Amino acid sequence: MRRRLIILIPALLALGLPAVSAEEPKRAESFTVVLLPDTQNYSENFPDNYVAQTLWIRKRLKDENIQFAIHLGDIVQNATQETEWENADRAMRILDGVVPYSMVPDNHDMVINVENRDASLYNKYFSTTRFAGLKWYGGPWAMPMTTITAFLKRAD
Repeated sequence: MRRRLIILIPALLALGLPAVSAEEPKRAESFTVVLLPDTQNYSENFPDNYVAQTLWIRKRLKDENIQFAIHLGDIVQNATQETEWENADRAMRILDGVVPYSMVPDNHDMVINVENRDASLYNKYFSTTRFAGLKWYGGPWAMPMTTITAFLKRAD
């Protein structure tokens, strides 16, 4: 059996069937997707830290090949405090026109009661009109605070 296996391998190579590829496979270019989780404390108490985070994204865009940023929600601590929304808006505007990003409202970003969810200030600062016309923005879905964004990165 051992002798047959040794003979089979040279026979396969003679037929042009490579046992191991001599060339390295092509690798797709690596890229980065940045996550911004729970900035509510920054919006409330440390707005300069929030700005520093988005400035970091902007400055590292090329070095890290940043293709998309996703805010995971809890943008502000208190949904009814407009100053916090202004702080969040100032920080996120640093990314406008630089890198595509999405915003997701969470429980801190709206007033929730039995009848409805009031996201008035979220909709004021991160409305569908802010992102309308951008190629990666798909528009609102079902209600104003739910949107569709697309991130597609093709590997060659």
